[in-house]
Amino acid sequence: MNKDYSGKKLQGKNFKYQNLEDCIFNNSDIRGADFTNANLKNAKFQNIESGLQRYWAIILVILSFLLVTLFVFLLEIVGQRAGDRLFSTDFSGIYPDNIWNSLWSTGILVGIFIVFVWTIRKGLEEALKIIIGVGIFAVGLTALHVLIRIVLGSASTAYISGPLANSATASVTGIGIVAVAVAVAVGITVAQIVAGHLGRAIAILGSLLIVTPAALIQKINGASNIGIATGCLVALAGILLGNYLASQALKLNEGYALVRNIAIAFATTGGTSFVAADLTDADFTQAVVRSTDFREANITRTCWFQTKKLKFSRMGESYLKRNQLQQLLTKRDVEDKNFDGQNLRGLNFSKAQLINASFIGTDLYQTKLKEANLSGAKLVRVQLEQADLTGACLTGACIEDWVVTRTTKLDGVVCKYVYMKFVDGDKRELMPPKGEFKDGEFILFIRSILDTLELYHETDINPRAAVIVLKSLSEEYNEPLQIVGLERRGDGTILKLRTPEWANQEQLKQEYYTRYSQTLTLSIADPKKLLPQYEILEAKVTEMLEEVKQRPTTNIKYLYNKGLFVTGGDASMNNYDLRGSKFGGGFAGTEGTQTGGTFTDYSSNPNLSTAASEIQQILKHLEVSNPTTTRTEKMILVAKVVDEIEKNPSLKTRVIAVLNSVNSEAFKQAINHPLARNIVSIIEEWTEEV
Repeated sequence: MNKDYSGKKLQGKNFKYQNLEDCIFNNSDIRGADFTNANLKNAKFQNIESGLQRYWAIILVILSFLLVTLFVFLLEIVGQRAGDRLFSTDFSGIYPDNIWNSLWSTGILVGIFIVFVWTIRKGLEEALKIIIGVGIFAVGLTALHVLIRIVLGSASTAYISGPLANSATASVTGIGIVAVAVAVAVGITVAQIVAGHLGRAIAILGSLLIVTPAALIQKINGASNIGIATGCLVALAGILLGNYLASQALKLNEGYALVRNIAIAFATTGGTSFVAADLTDADFTQAVVRSTDFREANITRTCWFQTKKLKFSRMGESYLKRNQLQQLLTKRDVEDKNFDGQNLRGLNFSKAQLINASFIGTDLYQTKLKEANLSGAKLVRVQLEQADLTGACLTGACIEDWVVTRTTKLDGVVCKYVYMKFVDGDKRELMPPKGEFKDGEFILFIRSILDTLELYHETDINPRAAVIVLKSLSEEYNEPLQIVGLERRGDGTILKLRTPEWANQEQLKQEYYTRYSQTLTLSIADPKKLLPQYEILEAKVTEMLEEVKQRPTTNIKYLYNKGLFVTGGDASMNNYDLRGSKFGGGFAGTEGTQTGGTFTDYSSNPNLSTAASEIQQILKHLEVSNPTTTRTEKMILVAKVVDEIEKNPSLKTRVIAVLNSVNSEAFKQAINHPLARNIVSIIEEWTEEV
């Protein structure tokens, strides 16, 4: 569906359970609309306004006004009663029972002061802990005093019950004062969320206006002047505390999350609802989402760039409840920030400025990082499966042990150099060691690693057995299998093998282990029974094995430069190609082939270079509009490339001439593309026709 609702007034509309995938709501008014359980994948909500309809917003402001005035009135009554009891106590005599009334009243006033100060300094949770602790201490102290009076025989039943009741009442009153302050703060916060600063002003004005009528009512009921004055002071203190709590809650201070959560729950009632909706890849760029409910919604890769009032929406348990992530997703500018070990799955960081950010051990599964600036970022052990890094900048990033797979999108990545190790807080092992990656070389470098299969051997590798197994597998898969290195790991050895892009690496690994075990048994039983024509290739693997024993390394450049191919064919040694991939070192080394132990350099052949370059251009042009995910799609692309060559008689003549002057392996290497083998195989048929 691609229905366009742009610029429409959709207030209060019901879209529950509807399929609205790819729909466009840009610049529309969706206040009060209900999208519960709707399918909104890829939907556009740019510049929309969501939240409460006007009439419902007015109702909530009025309710907030009434809530604040009611609780301020109650707070004033509590203060007045405490003042009356404190200043009307008779202090004559020893241990008079009414002294406990004085202590109770004093405790309330002191408690109010402590609560206010502690709440401001430490937050609501800490304040409640203090109140409960002090209350328990007061009750315990009173119980001890009563016990002493009983032992002395000077306590009546009324005396025993009175102080205990007063102490318990003081503790409960302290908690009640905090509850009243929270209620006032909630009312003020709701008013500001719903109606901005005007709503907040109305709520505060209402709390101030109720103080005088409350004092008059108390005067009529016989309250003393000192009690009324005390009540007014306590009420004003409550208003100030409530206003402070509201301010901190609106600033997303975690110490006051209780106030914010309660206020948002009220403020989203009747607002736009995306509860349990699927908002995967939806776009809320520059939207206003005040009083909007996103609980249980799927917000994977949802775009929040420049979204306004997001902090005034109900997020449930999603990643949006974290203030730091809200700032990152809406502003996209958080240089030098630390996200180590965090779960950032399914977020949309497109075009975000993440320069020097730290993502050590971070989970970025399915995260969108298109055109993000990750220059100098620490991507150590970061999980990037199914992540989208199209057009991202990775220059200077450290990628030690990062997890990228064939599902990671790396098209158009910009990278001049990276670091392979992170040791003691420093980025080390520059790659490439000299110079910089040329256009597209970093992607080729990473893809060469992605196509590498690690085959672990608990002991040293038997070179002859390994070569025979790889030979048989290459014949079965009809694709060359390339040995790219050996590595020592503990007491074992790892043989690193580059596999075709389409190969199932797990299946290939299991087949290798099974055949290697069988071949190894045969080798031990009768070594001479193995074919002698493997001796040159076996010697090469043996040489690499000895070298890695003397100099263990995990340096990718070193392994990359030790290329060794095993291609399919019959059992004769002539069908093995030992090709030294860029023996010159780095990424600008000389390319060539090594057959029968003799190295031949084809880089000086201008016809080869020109023909290969033209074929590369054809491939690059066709790959834009032709997918190559499946084997069928790859074959279709090959056919189109060959068709383009045939349409150009001059090019066709030149490629035939090249194949007549060099071997096919050199031509495949010069084309430097996963489909080069298939293309050259067809071109070889033309040489037979000629």
